[in-house]
Amino acid sequence: MPSMPKSKYGGETKNSKNWLANPEDEKLYNSRRWRNFRLSYLKKHPVCAKCTQPAKYLDHIKPISQGGEIWDLRNLQSLCPSCNGRKTRLQ
Repeated sequence: MPSMPKSKYGGETKNSKNWLANPEDEKLYNSRRWRNFRLSYLKKHPVCAKCTQPAKYLDHIKPISQGGEIWDLRNLQSLCPSCNGRKTRLQ
């Protein structure tokens, strides 16, 4: 089974058709501001919020598409690939 290509920002690249509820949000995630913010957050919170693995993703606890605040630190958590995938599948 072919795997997804790796992103230079960590983890797998994602296609907006299968992971973003609103394709307009892709502009945010590709912005320099978001990438710098994400890296800074992950440096301060390097461990997954759900387990003890190294975090690779910055996740919105309440998705933006459901009214979650983009830049609110209370709405963010670091997740490892496994926990991020699990959360994505459950939504």
